[in-house]
Amino acid sequence: MPEFPAMKMRLRRQARPFLIHELCKDNFGRAGRFFMAAGKCISKCLTLSRETAYHYSLMHSGGMSVWHSAENQGGAVATYIDSESEENYLETILLLSGSGSFVRGIDIARKLKVSRPSVSRAVGLLRDKGLVTLEKGSFISLTEDGKKVARKVAAYHRLLRSFLVYAAGISPEQADIDACRVEHVVSASTVKGIRNFLKRENVPADSGIDSSHLPEIGELNESGENYIEHIYMMSRDGKRVRSTDLAQALGVSRASISRAMDVLTNLGLLNRGEKGDLILTPAGEEKARSIYARHVVLTGFLEQLLGVSQKIAERDACRMEHMLSEAAFNGLRDFWEKKQGESSAGNAAGR
Repeated sequence: MPEFPAMKMRLRRQARPFLIHELCKDNFGRAGRFFMAAGKCISKCLTLSRETAYHYSLMHSGGMSVWHSAENQGGAVATYIDSESEENYLETILLLSGSGSFVRGIDIARKLKVSRPSVSRAVGLLRDKGLVTLEKGSFISLTEDGKKVARKVAAYHRLLRSFLVYAAGISPEQADIDACRVEHVVSASTVKGIRNFLKRENVPADSGIDSSHLPEIGELNESGENYIEHIYMMSRDGKRVRSTDLAQALGVSRASISRAMDVLTNLGLLNRGEKGDLILTPAGEEKARSIYARHVVLTGFLEQLLGVSQKIAERDACRMEHMLSEAAFNGLRDFWEKKQGESSAGNAAGR
């Protein structure tokens, strides 16, 4: 069974957002309307303090994952914005400021299709991190550190869009959406591999970027997919999979596993045997097979066509497999299979 070392850390980081989204997604459906109700639900379901749960529900709306903790020393409240949301906001500010015009919160809200309160909270956190400044109380500008991050993300975006249009054969509009999802999770090694690949294929450099998107939350997010994928891999040899086994394999608590399994059961993806075995339903197994197939293809693509090391290819594929649209993945799979066929034909002709 292949090992995915990065999976443990991701599941530790993503378990609570996954559970919160599935248990409280009705409350998060419209930004800003049900903060208190969502906080109560989170507090009850995840045994968090009411204040901590409320702050998470407040900041999760609008496509921005932010964690507030009241458990630090002195009772002060610390805030956290995840790197993907942070980079999307910075990239959008860079894009909007490219014409030389002032950037306001309402401009960002319209571009990212989120609420103005969500933008205000995000900008406040970015200002606290020294990435943006507020001029005259309303105009938003990037600091030098903010520009550095935003320019890197924009460069990744342009490269990924060119790559997806060429290799996956999708439209520039769809490539924009996929690039916005993938640009935050790929390593510098993969980016270098893509750049060299496009040079070998004589693909011209992309001239610009005109859109930015916050990743949409699907029915089953990344951590949920990782759970069922790991159950599938552990059970392929007929081995019984119990919550204890899964907790040990992934380095998370049994309580976290138990809550996650309840959510997967409610989604119709998992059943529990008489002795507590974790058994994927036909729908769960089909989903897990699909995710695992994506992993195999993307790992092969990164390693064989882009020249990325096996370790990094495994790690990046673990993230990309959840981010790419069906159209983008199918296009990359077809391209990879075509290149494999050409390589096999060339080897046969050389004998």
